[in-house]
Amino acid sequence: MKTAHLRIGTKLALAFTIQIALLAATAAYGLNRMDLMQANLDEITRVNQREAALASAMQMALAERMVALRNAVLLSKDNDISAEIRQIDLADKAYSTEQAALKNMLAESSASEDELQALRDADNAASASETLIEDIISAAQQHASSKATTLIVTQLAPIQARWNAALSRLAQIQTQQNEMVVAASKEAATHARLMLGALAGLSVLGGILLAWAITRSIARPISVLLGSVMSDAARWRSEDASLPGKGLGP
Repeated sequence: MKTAHLRIGTKLALAFTIQIALLAATAAYGLNRMDLMQANLDEITRVNQREAALASAMQMALAERMVALRNAVLLSKDNDISAEIRQIDLADKAYSTEQAALKNMLAESSASEDELQALRDADNAASASETLIEDIISAAQQHASSKATTLIVTQLAPIQARWNAALSRLAQIQTQQNEMVVAASKEAATHARLMLGALAGLSVLGGILLAWAITRSIARPISVLLGSVMSDAARWRSEDASLPGKGLGP
């Protein structure tokens, strides 16, 4: 595009428009990177951390349930056994509450297949333990501690191990996802610094080039015009000097 024929005001307007466009591009890119990092932070704090906390709470409820179950088997007084059974029920309700919340979060956050499989494994273990736990509680109420202990050691313990492992795996997945998000955020921040630096440098360089080009486009015509005026003035003086009577005294 030739700009020599443009007016000075038009050239200045064009230069400022280009500079503003570069600044707008820099600002837009910076805001976009900030939004991306904020989204990553939200994923960590509102999704992954919450899911990990729910999985840990389920593990805690499971542990409390099993401790109360063992206590019920070991105790001999009916009142003490009943108190432990109530603790089992409370832990079971807490587990169900955390489980429902976790399932809702996984459904809303498009959970990975690994997360869903870990939750299914935990659910399968929970289902497999229901009847067994009822039998152990019944044996404890009948003071059949030997039978209850055998059920715990030979049947419930392996199920509990699988159950706890599934919940641990679920929490570990959240930790791994956090690490991936943090790594992605660091990469985005590094890329943003490079791009913003490049855009800033381009803006400065563009400003310098535009200033030079506009100054040159303005100064050259003025220089040519001034040279023409000086040449005409010299020619006129020469012509005046060559006329008869010019330069002579009275």
